[in-house]
Amino acid sequence: MSSTIVDGLSYPVIVSDDAAPDVAAAVEHGAPVVVFADARVRARARRIVGALRARGARVLGSLFVRGGERGKSVRGAQSLWQDLLRLGADRSTTLVAVGGGSITDLAGFASATYMRGIAWIAVPTTVLGMADAAIGGKTAIDLPQGKNLAGAFWPPRAVVADLNALRTLAVRERATGIAEIIKAAIIADPGLLDLVERTDVAETDIAAWRELIVRAARVKVGVVAADPQERGVRAALNLGHTIGHAVEHVARGALSHGAAVSVGLRGAGLLAVR
Repeated sequence: MSSTIVDGLSYPVIVSDDAAPDVAAAVEHGAPVVVFADARVRARARRIVGALRARGARVLGSLFVRGGERGKSVRGAQSLWQDLLRLGADRSTTLVAVGGGSITDLAGFASATYMRGIAWIAVPTTVLGMADAAIGGKTAIDLPQGKNLAGAFWPPRAVVADLNALRTLAVRERATGIAEIIKAAIIADPGLLDLVERTDVAETDIAAWRELIVRAARVKVGVVAADPQERGVRAALNLGHTIGHAVEHVARGALSHGAAVSVGLRGAGLLAVR
């Protein structure tokens, strides 16, 4: 197993070939844990459950849902709160979120609000989640009027990117996730654009993705560390999102977040030229 730790925040951001041991190490021995995961990465989540139990954690249960933006809603949050109550989760419980950006957003928001706040760990399994969405402590759900309109700043105990999960993604999903890596390159790492151009999104060898994810994560960590509450320079991370969120809202679920951000980056570039 190989792991790279990106320092700079109050919690570690770990890019790992296999998230399970790193997640288990981030949970206190004997602590109660609930695993909340996208059903599409059920096998990865179960591996994490096994590692948690082997390290002495008390796993109260595993919850599997359909990932995607539609679940990141008031109804989705209410359902997760109810499940946590049913499983006996209390303020000492850690919620482990395994999935893409919508899963970590929802789980982070639920963690911030359940019993006035419980610990959580983000385990992003998509390119978009690893490079951007799971890092920074911004959690939110959508309202009918738009994206991320109800949320909280609630940093996780750790972010553990599970590189092996990228093998489970469709080529299109890996491709659209690269939008957030391009955003990071424009903000603070221009050389990363060359690496993006050389990357075959159909490649399932995780070694080919490691540098992309690590470098994008370093950009995100650096910006967040300078402005944790988004009162100034962190606004740079919204590059492509002003137009992108509008496009995504109008599309009503027909367009992924990564694809919408791609459109937003294109639009921002055209406006900048003019």
